[in-house]
Parts: sequence; C-alpha cells; structure tokens
Amino acid sequence: AARMALCAIGITVSFLFYGYVLESITSGSDKHFPEVIGILLNSVVYVGVSRLALWLQGQPPARVHARQFMAIAASSKLATFLTWRALRYVNFPTQVLAKSCKALPIMAVNRCAGKRHSWMQYTQVSLITAGVVMFMLYREGMEEKDAQANTMQGAALLFCALGFDGLTGHLEDAVIK
Repeated sequence: AARMALCAIGITVSFLFYGYVLESITSGSDKHFPEVIGILLNSVVYVGVSRLALWLQGQPPARVHARQFMAIAASSKLATFLTWRALRYVNFPTQVLAKSCKALPIMAVNRCAGKRHSWMQYTQVSLITAGVVMFMLYREGMEEKDAQANTMQGAALLFCALGFDGLTGHLEDAVIK
C-alpha cells in the first residue's frame, strides 16, 4: 500500500511539474518555443527514467524489431508534436481534457484493423468522452479570456494528435502480441 501511495504521489507531482513547465514555455507573449527541441528533451528524460527503472528492477530492455519501433516512435512523436503545437492555440486545461479522450481513437483504429471490443468497453469509452466534451463545452464561469484562448486551429491540431495516438496504440498492441 505504501509503494502504491508513493507511485501515486510521484505520478501526480510529475504531471503537475510537466504541466507547469509546458504551459510556461508555450504561453505568454512569445508562444514560439521550438516544439521539436521540447520533444527531444522530453524523449531523453523518458529514456533515462525507463532505463533507470529497468536497471533498478534488474530487467533487460525489451527486444522490438527496428521497423516496428520506428513506426511506433514516429506515430508517438507526431502526436506529441501536434499536441504541443496545439498549445499555441488552446490553453493547457483544454489540451489535457482533449487528450483524455485518447481511448476513442485507439478503439476506432483497432476496430478498423479488425479488433473487436465488448459493448461494455464501447459504453465506458463513450461515457468518458461524453463527460469530457460536456465539461469542455459547458464549464460555468469560464472566463472570456480562456474562451478566446481556445481556437478551432488548436482543436484541429488536437484532433489530428488524437488520430496519431490511436495509431500509436494500435501499433503498440501489435508489438505486444
């Protein structure tokens, strides 16, 4: 139980710090922080933390065919790039809420590839997505400044990012099998 609590605290602190840094470098008068540099730094941190976790647990890195790895990496990084670029046109809470719908495109891509999900899974994802959409559209007390910060261009970038997230999930499922 203590280990689970420590993990939960670590994840929460990490996401708060990540959100703060991301909002800081992509907002303000100059919203032109080079996303590619941010994604590169982000990836270096991910690889370092992953390697450290594997080393601490005494596990070797997984063996994945280079072609599969490159497809997953390209799809994932395109999704990340579009998400970061969207922050020029939407605020961070909107971006986080939109990315909360990630399960929907993953299920859609899997369905197009022939994978079937149970009606319960479809229902759960639909309810989560509907809740997020209702929250985004009907937030009471949303300041005019926040409403103006969210543009259609940002929404379009987030929509494309979700498409790449769906592809990434499908490609990862294929490697896991």
